Amino acid sequence: MRKYKKPILIIAVLLFILFLFDRIFPLPKERLFPEKSTIVYYKSGKLARLYLTGDDKVRIFIPYNKIPKKIIKIFLISEDRYFFYHFGINPLSIVRAFINNIKAKKVVSGGSTITMQIARMMEPKNRNILSKIIEAARAVQLELHYSKKKLMEIYLNITPYGSNIEGIGAASRIYFGKPVTALNSQEIALLTIIPKNPNLLNLKGKNRKKIFKYYKKLLKKLKSKKILNRADYLRGLKIKSFPSKKPLPFNIPHFSDFLKTKFPKNKKLITTIDYNTQKGIEKIVKNYYQSIKNLMVKNLSVVVINNREKTFEAIIGSQDYFDKNGGQIKGFLSLRSPGSTLKPFLYAFAIENGFLNTDTLLKDIPIEFKAYAPKNYKDIYRGLVPAKTALAQSLNVPAVNLLKEVGLEKFYNLLGRLKFNSLKSFDNYGLSIILGGCSINLLELTRAYTVFPLGGKLYDIRYLKGEKGLRGRKIYSPGTTYLISKILSEHQRPDFPESWRYIENIPIIAWKTGTSYGHFDAWSVGYNPDFTVGVWSGNFDNESSADIVGARIATPLLFEIFNFLKNRGRGEKWFKKPNDLIKIEVCRYSGMLPIEGEKNLKQVLVLKNRVPRKKCPYHKKFFIDKKTGKIVCPSVMNDKEDYEEKIFRVYPPDIAFWYRKRGILLEKLPARDRRCGDVSNYKTAKIIFPEDKQVFIFPGNTNIEKRKIPLKSDMSVYWFVDNRFIGKGFKMFYSAKQGIHKIEIIDENGNQGKPVSINIKIFGKDDIILRQ
Repeated sequence: MRKYKKPILIIAVLLFILFLFDRIFPLPKERLFPEKSTIVYYKSGKLARLYLTGDDKVRIFIPYNKIPKKIIKIFLISEDRYFFYHFGINPLSIVRAFINNIKAKKVVSGGSTITMQIARMMEPKNRNILSKIIEAARAVQLELHYSKKKLMEIYLNITPYGSNIEGIGAASRIYFGKPVTALNSQEIALLTIIPKNPNLLNLKGKNRKKIFKYYKKLLKKLKSKKILNRADYLRGLKIKSFPSKKPLPFNIPHFSDFLKTKFPKNKKLITTIDYNTQKGIEKIVKNYYQSIKNLMVKNLSVVVINNREKTFEAIIGSQDYFDKNGGQIKGFLSLRSPGSTLKPFLYAFAIENGFLNTDTLLKDIPIEFKAYAPKNYKDIYRGLVPAKTALAQSLNVPAVNLLKEVGLEKFYNLLGRLKFNSLKSFDNYGLSIILGGCSINLLELTRAYTVFPLGGKLYDIRYLKGEKGLRGRKIYSPGTTYLISKILSEHQRPDFPESWRYIENIPIIAWKTGTSYGHFDAWSVGYNPDFTVGVWSGNFDNESSADIVGARIATPLLFEIFNFLKNRGRGEKWFKKPNDLIKIEVCRYSGMLPIEGEKNLKQVLVLKNRVPRKKCPYHKKFFIDKKTGKIVCPSVMNDKEDYEEKIFRVYPPDIAFWYRKRGILLEKLPARDRRCGDVSNYKTAKIIFPEDKQVFIFPGNTNIEKRKIPLKSDMSVYWFVDNRFIGKGFKMFYSAKQGIHKIEIIDENGNQGKPVSINIKIFGKDDIILRQ
């Protein structure tokens, strides 16, 4: 037992020294596992973008189980054939190196194992005996902490390859433009000799003879070890030049930057972007930009979503990342006014909740809500217009009227369910939100539009391949989205692109345009069962142009993109009518449920469980005295008199007023029998205040909301200011604007009172207000 005491003691002392050394000098693990480069791939696995690390290095981490065995074998033959058998130091190699150096009278061999090389890369030092001793100690320490496979993985991932390239993964990509799995033996041999002295043996350097000397020597070793056959060996010797460094790949730059920020911990980002789709659309966008840049339009952005896979298939942030006009800005994330692009969501909500069907008449006359007065494009109004026409023609006034009826807060909450996350709190918005009075981005708008081709469900569109998506959240019924799609696929619309009007090969899509107030943003969003595409065009510097109109700038590009997708055999089918729609009979004129006895009917599609209950308000039934031809009421009718029922078309006073102002002849009701009472039928309404030609003076610093003039009448009437309907009642308030204004009233029976005119004057702070 005594004879073992001394060895045991020595071993114990050595272990204690190792323990102390490990505690006093812990491994700098951050240098063994440095920051990795973020790598972005196309859906196919093709490399799209490779980022420098924070310390400006290129590192592509390859786990041990993904490193081809041939690479490990060739490195072992070249660097450390006994790697899997020693404990970090190979005494035989050190002795052999010592003898070779003595014979050569200079350092020709270091005898370093792969583990010692890891130690040297971990803590670079001057090459001397002391450094060698420290490397040896660190090598043993490394062996105690990590398995051989892990050490090989570390070595191949931190090995220097000249300049800022580290690891065989990065070297393979930069020198040969391929992943490590695609390297042949000759290429691996080249990558094996570079780390011997990355600066001296850089493949772009002038040390051609030394490179070939090492290279040929290694090829001979590989042939002797049967890693290379004779044919590969001879082929390797024929290499006369070495590949130069390839530039770092720079594709889908905007989307790559976006993903790098969105997934900061994920160093390998395999996107859902289709290489061929992306490249094809990039070419279309660049060519299209050349045709519009003389129209003072400097920026374009496009989002393409694959509806069936629920993935982003192509994304373009700007037509050129290096464009001096804000090319690096991610256009698909820029907050812009959406113009009229939110209207389909409102009409769908109204259909879904039984407010209307596609043929329901909506009011389209000038109107004012307090100080807000929406206007149609070119100030053209139609009086009454079917909902489907109002949406297809993108009329502003019917949309604002409908929003008021549906409820602003309900619509705001709907936008929240559609994941318009850019919106501020509800208090920031009014009825103008439906005309673009808010800020959203192209990414969320395009995503929201997928609710229509996906049968009313909103899904989280996936950015990364294999990313889990949430189950669809129901927003609308399938029937609702079918009806909206049918309306938005109509070609006879003002926003149909003129450049496509006479082209036969028109893609079958539903689409909606939008133009922001002031012509800063032009939008067009379209879809079919396969794809949803969003296009934004304008200027990142917020310069406006009269040509920045959705139909003129954005829609032609939208059609080109869909035609490109169609020509690739995708997006040719259309939607099938869902089972939750039925046909009902409605008044042919109003699109609403007919009153009893009405015979002029038509059929429309409506949701089974959401049939609008409103009866036609424009057709009314009256009893007519056959002798006098007057309207009589049931209270004065008797059995002896002869009456008949007749249906007349009767317009509400505001609509009747608007039609009459334009010289449109309306059906006139017969006079009412005086025995029916109701003196208001015979009394003409009168404006009590203001008086005709009255002047009102306000200081210029008064907020327009406080410049209110009371309007009073002797009965409840419809009020109009400058032919614009502002409301109904005995009393109203008008928010004054400078100038002469005509005030008119009309009662419930269509009788018009005497109009008055007023003069509103606004003075600046320093002006003297004279007595009138």
